[in-house]
Parts: sequence; C-alpha cells; structure tokens
Amino acid sequence: MNQAIMLINKVNTIKSAAHNKHTIVIEYVDAKGNSSSRELEPYEFNGTVLNAYCLLRNEIRKFKISQIRSVTETDTLFEPRFDI
Repeated sequence: MNQAIMLINKVNTIKSAAHNKHTIVIEYVDAKGNSSSRELEPYEFNGTVLNAYCLLRNEIRKFKISQIRSVTETDTLFEPRFDI
C-alpha cells in the first residue's frame, strides 16, 4: 500500500474514533526510535498532531501522525476527561 493511502487510512480511523468516542490503539515510534503500543482517547487532530489522553501515561500527550505506524479503532467507549 502506498504512503498516501496509508496516511489517509490513519487519519480516517483517528477521526472516526474521535467522533464515536472510541479509544484507539497505536503503534508509535518516538523521536529516539523507540517503539511502543499505546491505547489513547483521541481528542483533537490538527492534520499533523494528535492530542489524546494516553492510558499508559495517564495524561494528555501529543503524537505526530508521521510517527504513528498503525492505528486501530476499538469498541471501547470513553467519556472525554477534558475540554481541549
């Protein structure tokens, strides 16, 4: 699958989950090259950065879309913790 289609799929999944108030699971690579899997409550997506509540870190975090390797919408509902 080409890069543009993969990006569109990631963005659509994030937007769908935020709209439906479903958590997402991402595979993420940080600036140092470390990989991790995170479950997030997606709040705001501005096109390049996702603002989400990270269930691992228990705080709002920013995730660059370019560093998200995969994203999956779950069936788990969440109530927004904050107004962003």
